[in-house]
Amino acid sequence: MKVQVIAAILLALGMPMIASTQDRYDCVPGKPQPVFSVPAGQDTESVAVAPNGDVFTVDMYSGTVYRIGTDGKAKVIATLFPVGKYPNLQALGLLLRDDGSIYVLANTWDSATHGVWQVYLDGRVRLVAAIPIQGFLNGQPTYGLLNAQTFDSQGNRYVTDSTLGAIWKISRKGKVELWIQSNLLIWATDPTGPFGAAGIAYRDHTLYVVNVDTGAGLLPNVRGSDYPVVSVPIERDGSAGWVQISVVGDIRAADGIAFDHEGNMYVADFGGEPAWGSWALPYAGPARLLRFDPYGNETVIAEAGLCNSAKVAVRGNTAYVTNLYVTGADPYGFASCLPEVVPNIVKVDLCANH
Repeated sequence: MKVQVIAAILLALGMPMIASTQDRYDCVPGKPQPVFSVPAGQDTESVAVAPNGDVFTVDMYSGTVYRIGTDGKAKVIATLFPVGKYPNLQALGLLLRDDGSIYVLANTWDSATHGVWQVYLDGRVRLVAAIPIQGFLNGQPTYGLLNAQTFDSQGNRYVTDSTLGAIWKISRKGKVELWIQSNLLIWATDPTGPFGAAGIAYRDHTLYVVNVDTGAGLLPNVRGSDYPVVSVPIERDGSAGWVQISVVGDIRAADGIAFDHEGNMYVADFGGEPAWGSWALPYAGPARLLRFDPYGNETVIAEAGLCNSAKVAVRGNTAYVTNLYVTGADPYGFASCLPEVVPNIVKVDLCANH
C-alpha cells in the first residue's frame, strides 16, 4: 500500500516513478549467455564491467589482461610479467574503478612484486602497493593469498586474504596495514586446508565479505555453524568494527559478491564437487548465482550454464559471472560439471521480461 500511495502522489505531481526494490520481484532473469573464454590452458577468475559495457578480466596463470568489447571481440591490454618469471602466479581480483583505472592482484610470493598492480590501456603496468607475502594463522607462519579488492568512499583500498582470513588496507597515501584478521573471515581449523575471505564489496560504510569454506557445502557438521557472508563496518577513525554474520541462506561455497543500485546482494556460489570425490569437499550441487534482497529474501537467479562460478559483477540490469576450470586448466580436479561446456564469462539479464 505504501508504494501505491507514493506512486499516486508522484503521478499527481507529474513526476516520474523511479523503480523500487519491490519491482525486482516482477522480474524473470534470463539464461546465462556467453561473453568470453580465454584460450585453452588459461583461466580467469575475476570480472569487471565498464559503463559502456566493455568487460575486463585477467588470466590467472600468465597475468594477461583482456578487454572484451560489446561486439564480443577481445583484445590483450597488457601482461603483468614476462612469460615464465612466476610459474606459480595467481593473478586475481581485477577491479575497475569509476575513473576507468584497472587494478589486478598479483600473487607472486616475491616480496618485491606481490601485491596490487595498475594496468594501463597502453600496455604499461606498475606496482601500486606491495603486500606482505606471509602472516600468521593458528600461531603459525602462513603464506597469504590475495583474492579480491574494493574501495571505500574515501579512496582507501581493501584486499581480502583467503589463507590468512584477513583484510589488508591500503590508504590513499599508500600505507599498507593488516586491517583485520578474524575467525569469521576463515575457518582456521578446516581439516581440508583453511580458505576463507574471498569476494568483497563496499556499501554504506560497510565491507561485505564472502567466505569460501564456511557455507553449507563444506563439513558444516564439523564446523558447527555457517557464516558464508559477513560484514565489517568501517569506523569513523578508519578502523575495523566488529565482524558480524550478514547472510547465511542456502549458500554452499560463496566466492564472489556484488551489489546492484537497489541494494540487492548477489553471491556467486561456487558449488563444484571435485571430480576426485566428495570425501573432503562435499559441495552440494552445481554452481549458482544467488540474490538476497535488503530484507534477506533469497532467489536463485541462475544455475544451468554455470560451473565453478567464482566472481560476479553487476552493471545495470545485467550480472556477469566467471566460471573456473572450464578451458582445460584444472589443477584441482574441479571440472565435474563437464562435459557441459560453458564459457569462462557469462552474462545474465536480471530482468529479461521487461
